[in-house]
Amino acid sequence: MKHKNILIFLFASFVLLSNLASRQLEDKHSPKRFSFKVTDISNDNSTSNEDKIFKIDIYSSNTKKLIQSIEYKIESVSYDFFLEIDTTYFEDVNFDVYSDLLLPSGQGAMGRNDFSAVYLFDSLQNKFQYSEAFSNICNLRVNQEDQTIEGFIFNGGDPNFTFTKYEVINNSPVIKKIINQLFDIIE
Repeated sequence: MKHKNILIFLFASFVLLSNLASRQLEDKHSPKRFSFKVTDISNDNSTSNEDKIFKIDIYSSNTKKLIQSIEYKIESVSYDFFLEIDTTYFEDVNFDVYSDLLLPSGQGAMGRNDFSAVYLFDSLQNKFQYSEAFSNICNLRVNQEDQTIEGFIFNGGDPNFTFTKYEVINNSPVIKKIINQLFDIIE
């Protein structure tokens, strides 16, 4: 009976320590370690009426020190758009355990094609770096289960679309599979 109690104690201790370790890892990589100040700077004549430009100041939540500033543009906004950054804008796109920043950057096909400006978190520099390769993926979806990225774009009218599945190699999306549908023909 004594050995059974020791085993139960050791197992419970292991579970508690592993939960604490994973929580510390989550906190270390969490977007909550940053705070954001967003300023609309698009009131000049360099943009069209439908484009908005924002300055995003990123601060450390702990020290309140400015880490970096990003100038960010969203195209074809046909309504009064205001950007407020919360946890919905974060996802680990390149599967390196750090949350990356995904900001809406434009739409097409009457709102069915969404584009995001993707900023990968660089843990060595403690900054977000713009990724053109990930930002060019329409309707980007992250599949954490099989660690792939999916893109989907409507081409012209209904039933025409292209579905692309990517794997991430060296911090870049690499095409793994493409499915095209043009009317009733699927390639």
